[in-house]
Amino acid sequence: MKPLQENHVEVFETSVRLLMDQGKAAVNSILRSPDSFQEICETLKVAKTEEKVIHITGMGRSGKAGMLIGELLKNIGFRVSYIGKTLARPIREGDVAIAFSGSGWTRETCADVDFAIRKGATILGVTADLRSKIGRISDINIKLPGKKDIPEGSRYVTKQLEQIIATPLAPMGTVFELNVILFGAGLLGGLNSTSDYISGYETVTKKILHELDWTLSDLLSYENNKAQLISVIKLFEDTIMHKYRTYWIGAGLTDIIAGMHAMRFQHLKTEVEQTYEWRFRDKNDLLIAISGSGETPPVLHYASEAREIGMQVLGLTAFMPSSLSNKCTHVLVVHGREYRESAHNKRINSSAELFIPAFEYSAANILDGIAAQLAFNLGMSEPEMEHEHA
Repeated sequence: MKPLQENHVEVFETSVRLLMDQGKAAVNSILRSPDSFQEICETLKVAKTEEKVIHITGMGRSGKAGMLIGELLKNIGFRVSYIGKTLARPIREGDVAIAFSGSGWTRETCADVDFAIRKGATILGVTADLRSKIGRISDINIKLPGKKDIPEGSRYVTKQLEQIIATPLAPMGTVFELNVILFGAGLLGGLNSTSDYISGYETVTKKILHELDWTLSDLLSYENNKAQLISVIKLFEDTIMHKYRTYWIGAGLTDIIAGMHAMRFQHLKTEVEQTYEWRFRDKNDLLIAISGSGETPPVLHYASEAREIGMQVLGLTAFMPSSLSNKCTHVLVVHGREYRESAHNKRINSSAELFIPAFEYSAANILDGIAAQLAFNLGMSEPEMEHEHA
């Protein structure tokens, strides 16, 4: 593979703007037709009152996005379990199962839903296709835009891009998964609203989209920030072309974002390693460390160990300077976190101030934009990337 472009971020910008537009479309679709969303909120509130368990199912990146929603629900007092995980709770009559699948046909997710139906659970389906199996057998459905919903001839899909990749989002459902995160944050806002579900949903989702717009503007408008972005893209190019290993680390919600994008970058033929393989790290390897506060203890620990042996460290954080930025060779500032204190060791209870994952959503979009730019620069087609999908 040989890089095709130098100092070029057009694909990055194109992709993030398209993702942002699709996020706005997802928000507006619920605002225009709020009945299903309100019904979901009512169903979840009843389940919480009756101390029922919310079971989450989904595969791959959709499953990771679903886990993020599960963790947000835990923050406001829900009992949450992840189907198939080591400590999963049994599904009982009256519980609620939420299924996340862009296609709506994912075999494992459909099997989980079939089982939950037999156990008497209420099924909430979140999919990009209401005609799919998940769309048809769920008790309540939410349709979120997916890759197939991108308008043909979108103004963001230029002829230059079409020569290499079908869309700037190759491959496999990036739009849907990021919309799941946005939907989950809005769901939290709705459930926590003192007025009504929809106003809470609208307030939170529009705040999150504003933070992403601000982040993108800052990265492209200031020369120092743009130069840092270009250096990060070149860093990934070098890592991929020399087959250096990458390690992705976060804590809590940022660990879920790290996992989602470890999968994403693996499709680019990046040599991605699990953190339990950290003992094999080498000075040529790259650590991607994600912390909104820049003060998260486990993330700082990995960054310190990486720098001790001369590894490159890319930090994504909301604050400069911070303990994390001081340990990094490359830093991207991503907006969305209002406080510098790490939430990792902080005790959370259901009466705490509502946590809005604006940093996590913005970081996910920025990383997806970088992935799209890399696919273009390295001349990787969508079929090539799909071939790397497990």
